Amino acid sequence: MFFKSYDFEDYFFIVFINHFLFEKSMIILENIEAVVYDLDGTIIDTNALHVDSLNHVGKELGFKITADQYSPLKGLSSTKTLEALLPPAKYSHIPEAVKMRSKYLMEHVGEVEILGHFREAYDQLATRFAVAVCTSARQEFVDRVLESVPTLRVLAGKIICKERFKEGKPSAEPLRVTLKHLGGLNADQAVYIGDAHADYGSAMNAGMDFFYFRDSSSLDDQRIPQHIPRLYNHLELLPYVIP
Repeated sequence: MFFKSYDFEDYFFIVFINHFLFEKSMIILENIEAVVYDLDGTIIDTNALHVDSLNHVGKELGFKITADQYSPLKGLSSTKTLEALLPPAKYSHIPEAVKMRSKYLMEHVGEVEILGHFREAYDQLATRFAVAVCTSARQEFVDRVLESVPTLRVLAGKIICKERFKEGKPSAEPLRVTLKHLGGLNADQAVYIGDAHADYGSAMNAGMDFFYFRDSSSLDDQRIPQHIPRLYNHLELLPYVIP
């Protein structure tokens, strides 16, 4: 059917143009000294865990959330997430709800798995760049993750948690604190990889290049512009940063 509409010259011209556009889209980032990752939904598969934790709280506060409904809330702190789910009249319940959710997460974090060949990518990146993590998760959650997933213990001491900054994502502060932790790097000397619109917003506000990580089960967040590279496997980052 294809060759009835195009002759061979047209066909090879189209192939050439597609190849040219692909090469143009594969931008090699230069002068990069650090690669920074989000944690939840980027390195570890916690989407189902977060939905379950919110529904655990929702039994007390009268709401239920699906995975699709949670998707636009990814990357936000528990407080901001609950503010989005609850009417203002119930905001007074949020501090206790945050504690309930945190307890649920701590009890079930051992069930998470690593996403998209992260460790293989890390092993290659760590020979060339500083690698760090910037997350909205609390330190106790991160400690439990490292305890439960031995493969990720290489990240010990490299994770910037919620306690290290006052304003959460999508503000620039979490990434600015991370850059300071990395020795005072400039924003154009690092890239950020995350799975949420809040991660994208934080990177843009900090002036950093951003890569949108998507596992096979997640929806594409259309708020993140299409020119932002999508990664479906952490190894796909390597051609962008390693010549």
